[in-house]
Amino acid sequence: MRAMTIGRSPRAQLWIGAASLVAIAVLIPVYRLQAQALSWTHAAAAAVIFAATLPISGALAYRYWVGAGRLRSRLRFGTLALVRAQAARRLTAERQAIITELEQAKNEYLAATKGSSF
Repeated sequence: MRAMTIGRSPRAQLWIGAASLVAIAVLIPVYRLQAQALSWTHAAAAAVIFAATLPISGALAYRYWVGAGRLRSRLRFGTLALVRAQAARRLTAERQAIITELEQAKNEYLAATKGSSF
């Protein structure tokens, strides 16, 4: 700043100082607003992306828990089959009988209603 003011009148120095002060007083808030708007834009974009991927991650988590539950039940049944084979065979036969009975009831219902649900 000192090199710019050598050989200038005090009035010119005053104008240069005032112009610098005004420029700084205007440009710093403008820069901050621009940076804040840019960060808000990025934050809004990140929020939209997060909101869009939330159902997908929820579905993946649900599939994971369902798969883990199936695996857990299969492991428990496998342990039962190893420890008590006869009980496991009896449970499997009862399950098959229930499934057959449900299929038969469904077929009878569809035959009685001719496929219509009304």
